[in-house]
Formats: sequence, C-alpha cells, structure tokens
Amino acid sequence: MFFTMGTSVYKAYFDQEDLWPMFLLVFGQTLAFFLSILLTTFWGFHVWLMFMAMTTIEFCEKSMPKARTEEEQNTGLCGCDCPGSNIESPFDIGNISNVCAVLGRNPIFWFLPVWTVQGNGLSYDTEETPLHRSGSGLSMPGDLDATRLVRRHA
Repeated sequence: MFFTMGTSVYKAYFDQEDLWPMFLLVFGQTLAFFLSILLTTFWGFHVWLMFMAMTTIEFCEKSMPKARTEEEQNTGLCGCDCPGSNIESPFDIGNISNVCAVLGRNPIFWFLPVWTVQGNGLSYDTEETPLHRSGSGLSMPGDLDATRLVRRHA
C-alpha cells in the first residue's frame, strides 16, 4: 500500500490539488510507511522466534533481568538469566525442523490455511526426548512438563 500510494501523492502534488485531499494522501502515505515498518519488524521477530523454537512468553521470561548475588554480578552483559544474547530453548531441534514443527512438513502448504502440522499440541519433539510415535498416532508422555528432565547445555 505504501508503494502504490506514492504515485497518487506524486500526481496530487504536480496537479496542485486542494489542501485537504493532499493532506489526506500524505497522512495516508505516512501512516502506511510506519505501519509497514512496524509489521515488518513484528513479522521478523516472530520468524526469529520460530527458528529458535520459542513463544513470545518464553522469550520474555528468559530475557527478564534476574536478581543476582555479588559473586554473579559480573556474569552476563545484560543482567539476564541468559549470557549475552544466547537464549536457548529445550525444544530447539534445528532450524529446518523448527520451521516444519510450526508450519508442517510440506512447504507447498506453508502459505495456505490448511492443517499440516503433526502432533496434538501437548507433546513436542525436543533435542533429547523425541516424540514417541505409535502405529495409530501419538502416545502421550506420563509427564507434560518435558523441560523438567531435559539437561541444559552449559
């Protein structure tokens, strides 16, 4: 919308349109510009979250500053639980597998509103605890808190 409005603003400027139509065109062009920047940033952040196998809640929880003792004051630049910007998720199974876990295994259907994701929404593949598959479908793990038993990489 931002790019298509450019010709309208250009034509209105050189045709010496009245003030009100010119104001509305420039206001619409400015609004479209800022919304495109905002939505592009929002989309990019969520694509990054998809590659990291995180939700927005997990990102916010892991990036919040934690209270530290005097011995831990010099660890990490931002005072976060994570050292620097290295935020890990126990559900990170690689970039391609993360994308397939969110969008489905078939790239043809990624941009179509069809359900292609395998699983039931309660159990997920992790690096150390793969999803148990049976012949009839998915088996439920005994404990839904899969992160409790996963060892973190140091």
